[in-house]
Amino acid sequence: MAGLQERPCSRCGFIMGPFDTSCPRCSRLAHIPCSQCHQQGVIGNCTRCHQPVCEACASREQEELLCRSCLALATGASHYVHQPAPSAPEPHVYRLPATGLDRGLGSSFSRALIFIREAVAMAFRDIDLMLPSALSLLVTGGMVAGLYFILRANGVDIWDEGSTKRFVGQHPIPLIAVALVSAFVHYFTVGATVSLVASHLRGEDARIGLALRDAARHSGAIAALAVVSTLVAALSSALRKRGHGLAGEATQHLWTVASYLLIPVIMLEHTSFSAATGRAWALHSKNLIGIAVGEIGVEIVSRVGFFVLTLVFVVGIVLAAMNNVLALSAGLAIAFVAMMLFAAFMMYLRTAYYTCLYLWAAERETAGEQVPAPAPLARALGY
Repeated sequence: MAGLQERPCSRCGFIMGPFDTSCPRCSRLAHIPCSQCHQQGVIGNCTRCHQPVCEACASREQEELLCRSCLALATGASHYVHQPAPSAPEPHVYRLPATGLDRGLGSSFSRALIFIREAVAMAFRDIDLMLPSALSLLVTGGMVAGLYFILRANGVDIWDEGSTKRFVGQHPIPLIAVALVSAFVHYFTVGATVSLVASHLRGEDARIGLALRDAARHSGAIAALAVVSTLVAALSSALRKRGHGLAGEATQHLWTVASYLLIPVIMLEHTSFSAATGRAWALHSKNLIGIAVGEIGVEIVSRVGFFVLTLVFVVGIVLAAMNNVLALSAGLAIAFVAMMLFAAFMMYLRTAYYTCLYLWAAERETAGEQVPAPAPLARALGY
């Protein structure tokens, strides 16, 4: 069974799974063009500029992997004459200014559309990125369906507010447990998505099995996040019931943003929930404008998307209902599946955005304001 153990790749050090016959990271890098000569066959990223570089264009200087350009800068071009490569767009990394973001709603919407395009491109390159979001909705949908049948079996009419309130008052513990488990499943799969997106942006092969295992290692912090999320949801619901709908909505939305800022810190810095709160604030406090711009854009796209889907399928269902009941049932089923798929995509999109934001903020913290950013975020911001 020794051959079925995890083992490091002798070339790049990537930990291969038990059934990997070759290194998935090296296989992936073999199809990425070099930033210097633009030929396929990358061996890694330059330590200084983070650009992909092939064996012919790379040099190892004091345990650093340097591209031609950075080698020339490091040595003062004293023993190396740089041969300029053919002009081509930068493939992976862009330089971002620290200020100057347009804060208008139109700009937010357009930036969100660009980021959506980049997120879709990432998902097409590696379908594993979308799997945790789909898994989350499947599990949560199954729990909701199970709860519905339990209520019906106990004679509860879910459309009757009084009947539902009586059942909740009589059986609060099971319902709280369902809410906690649902929140845990949601944040567990968000954590797995963070791991997958970060691996993809590092040029590794993002694998769902390793991502779920990584999320399991942080299950304690994720459980704490789920408990706080359930309490916030209860507070938000109480505010709405007392006529403070705007306050309840704001409370829930602020917590959604905060939780998506916390998850990348927990997953990528391997820290506890309490430590992650201070760490997330320290990382993102100087980038609140960028967070607001991105979040507003994602929220606009989410609401517009749900509105369009709802409108299209309501019209379709009405037209189908004019013909027969079977067509109406099929229309309802299609509408439900479409809503679930869109919700899964929006969950992946928000996770990808905050993962890119974390990676940029962490890099700025160590390397200064003018640092490379993940390409999806850079392109969305227009640089």
